[in-house]
Amino acid sequence: MYDANNELDVNAEMQDLHRQIILLKEKLYEAQGLNVNLLRIMKERANAERHISPKKQRSGYLVLQSLQWKQKYTLEIPFEQWKSQNPKANLKLYRKYETRVADAWQTIIQTPYDSSLPLVQIEDVIWSDLKTQKILSSMGFRQRCSSSENGNYRIWENKDGSPMNGIYSWSFCANFKDGFWTLKLYHTLPIAVPKAYRK
Repeated sequence: MYDANNELDVNAEMQDLHRQIILLKEKLYEAQGLNVNLLRIMKERANAERHISPKKQRSGYLVLQSLQWKQKYTLEIPFEQWKSQNPKANLKLYRKYETRVADAWQTIIQTPYDSSLPLVQIEDVIWSDLKTQKILSSMGFRQRCSSSENGNYRIWENKDGSPMNGIYSWSFCANFKDGFWTLKLYHTLPIAVPKAYRK
């Protein structure tokens, strides 16, 4: 049997839930705005502390060093490939995996974020900054391996077969001596560091 009162109660509950959703969305937007302002203030303070000017325009990211690196990696050699390259070799000499050494680079980037902050709070912010502000691309980085492949050496190529600079490994370090998070990148080619990312 149809109950009009029950339908009115349901409609009232739905309207109440809708009002609650609107209030929660407003609070979320307000919190996001506060977060953006806090991040901006944090960057400006970090720039001022490190004597980086103009403090309001600079990103707060600095390349501390970039150095050559010898990267050992393991390469799987299919038997047929090995056999075609070594037709007269004793088959007992075949090894499925071969260790090789590649010329690579290690770059350390200082972030504007205080090292006392937990990494889980700022890791996504750092990657977002590096991408949206085109910091990495301005240095010549074109690729980055996925998080699940972090630490596995690999190379990238352009469509014409020329080498492409890619990041194959990274790690974060809370540097309590200088007070900021740093990001250590391992990559395949040297970089050019724009003046904006040098002190």
